[in-house]
Amino acid sequence: MITAASAQNANRAKFRIFCFAFLLILCQVASKALACGPVYIDQVWSGTSVGFGGAVVDSDAYAGYYDKDRKLTVANINLTDCQVKGKISVNSVFSGWDSHKEIVAAIDQSGGLHVVGNMHNSPLEYFYAPHPRRINKIKRASMTGVKERSVTYPRFIKLADRNLLFLYRDGGSGNGEWYANKLKIGRNWEKVSTGPLFSRVDRGGRSVSAYLSNVELSSDGYYHVAIVWRRNSDVASNFLLSYAKTRNFSDWYKSDGSVIATPITPDDSETVANVGQGKGLINNQKIAFDAAKGPVIAYTKYTTNNRNGVFVAALRGGRWQSLELAVSRNAIKIEGGGSIPNVPRISNFLLETRPPSLKVKFFGEEGITVLLPELHTQQTEDKRSVSSNLPFIGGVNLASRNVNFAMLPATSGQKSEYQLIWAAQAANRDVPRQCSNLSPKACDPDPTPLWLVSTTK
Repeated sequence: MITAASAQNANRAKFRIFCFAFLLILCQVASKALACGPVYIDQVWSGTSVGFGGAVVDSDAYAGYYDKDRKLTVANINLTDCQVKGKISVNSVFSGWDSHKEIVAAIDQSGGLHVVGNMHNSPLEYFYAPHPRRINKIKRASMTGVKERSVTYPRFIKLADRNLLFLYRDGGSGNGEWYANKLKIGRNWEKVSTGPLFSRVDRGGRSVSAYLSNVELSSDGYYHVAIVWRRNSDVASNFLLSYAKTRNFSDWYKSDGSVIATPITPDDSETVANVGQGKGLINNQKIAFDAAKGPVIAYTKYTTNNRNGVFVAALRGGRWQSLELAVSRNAIKIEGGGSIPNVPRISNFLLETRPPSLKVKFFGEEGITVLLPELHTQQTEDKRSVSSNLPFIGGVNLASRNVNFAMLPATSGQKSEYQLIWAAQAANRDVPRQCSNLSPKACDPDPTPLWLVSTTK
């Protein structure tokens, strides 16, 4: 005889089986085994898309984000039991709707946790905890105090010698200089050089600003970077894509080893593509290495028919050659200031695929994966494949939302990479959205969940 209690137990067992099956399907949809997730971290403010960051060390991940009340918050997630072990809000609150106020974090070789964020042409907001597992000890701290009053685009770089570097721009769009601080033994930071690395003026004294790509380390010990140069705060004034490399962030070189004097100007750096103003060049370029270990740069600009295109440039015979990889169906005008909405989005290079690829998203179009041709064959046809659908997480179909990702690279010896995933409204030139009949919550959106996903290689 089946009793009510036994039926209830049977339903519970079925529910557990359903939950397990759901997570298994999620792993399969994501195309890779998800070792620990997804792990729910917190509710976050979703008014605009702004970068979150984090770090991974041993069996713990650390996430920096803005919570539902816009407070800069740090969470500790244990990667063994997949549980959030703690959260703490520091004394920094995201104000306005500025998508530039990204958060970055890093662990130094002594185990200290460093978090920077909530800045756009504003004083450095830096927080430090002597040990990452004690995030309740995180406090506001200082670096050098020199050229740190108008900071944007912060990033931490783990150097080959395991020391920590902090790279950032000081000054405004079209009038900014780049500096680097290096962490000495203990908690002391020092400037890598007395002057800026990248200049705020060209040789003729006209204002410029450098926009740096990701910085990548090659096997020969050089760090490589691609630079987009801009004249003023209007993105339409982007005019040049160039390249430089360094071993120590003090001495810089062209690809042939010739010296570039600092501060680097657009006249001195190595030209990759002299695009010109008003040509749709966006400062979202990415750099990686090809099979010959040479630098390869992906960038976006207008095509010959004034649509948005994705291009790739590589060194061939000592010269930079560019090929068109993908073209949008519709034309989006690249102009104005602030965080530009609806621009083409390109991922970092996906080097584990054969051939290597890029994920591309044009506004109003389905995301695609673009396969990279061998440049020396002069292939110009688009090789496209539709990218996999994003998974449902927590009952929300992320494919229907403006989704943000933040990679948390695995440390040496670990087999997993981790990323934060959350949904938020797209950038809106750093100004508030207005509520309307069509979008009644745009001016005051509901918070959305922040997830940690661990993807086993």
